[in-house]
Amino acid sequence: AEDGIRDRSPSRGLGDVYKRQGDTMINILKLDAKSYTREGREEIGLIAQDVQSVYPELVVEDGNGMLAVNYQALSAILINGIKDQEARIQQLEMLVKILLEDK
Repeated sequence: AEDGIRDRSPSRGLGDVYKRQGDTMINILKLDAKSYTREGREEIGLIAQDVQSVYPELVVEDGNGMLAVNYQALSAILINGIKDQEARIQQLEMLVKILLEDK
């Protein structure tokens, strides 16, 4: 949470809460889904080491040294990415409208 602001509001009951700052999409775009074979099965997901380089708090290591991605927590980041994209789309739609009106 080095890129956030800490909110120690006791009313939340969540402990330290960090408010998101910056552009989530920059980090999301660094992630790349892969297909791979594990235990004889084809799977699709993210490589934990790749996620760890962008969002280290989303990766846990088990007792055997295997890394795993916390996909449940990743979904919250993806939601913020969708919000960022929606804001950009709305800005672009407004710009297009203004440009078309000026013709």
